[in-house]
Amino acid sequence: MEYEFGYDILDKILLERDYPNMGGFSSGANYGIEYLYHIVNDSSKYFNGGSEELLYLFGKYAFRSLVLRFRKIYQNKNPFLLVDSAFDFIINLNDLHFEELYKLYPNAKFPRFDIVKENNSIELVYSSPLQLHYLVKGLLQGCLDFFEDSSTVSMIISEDNKKSTFYIKKEV
Repeated sequence: MEYEFGYDILDKILLERDYPNMGGFSSGANYGIEYLYHIVNDSSKYFNGGSEELLYLFGKYAFRSLVLRFRKIYQNKNPFLLVDSAFDFIINLNDLHFEELYKLYPNAKFPRFDIVKENNSIELVYSSPLQLHYLVKGLLQGCLDFFEDSSTVSMIISEDNKKSTFYIKKEV
């Protein structure tokens, strides 16, 4: 956010509410989801795209950062992090997500991913009580960008807002 808005705006956003440590978040700590919702809503005042676009862009940005961080930590310990294609990464998402993240955050409420791969496409159904559909879309696009894959991501959110279906299609 600092790169997008500048330090002064980030400081305003973090001081608007009573965040832990006056907005001094740590990458090693576990925070309630309400803080993410507050930061996104407060940031959207300074961003023309609104909160959905902000979540999407954050997901795109976060993917690269997270993968590089976890690759470094788990070198030679987790083959799912060392795949060399976006499709291989996405297909193994549940294994990676539940095996590794559960170790770090055993009390977290993890989303569920139902994944079906066909020749040149993947259908991924995301369901979570957190309903972070646009963040997931951004993470998927970040994955494609990271692996320099020109596939496209489209999303359909269910009427009850509890699930979203993503279609990742290779350009052929």
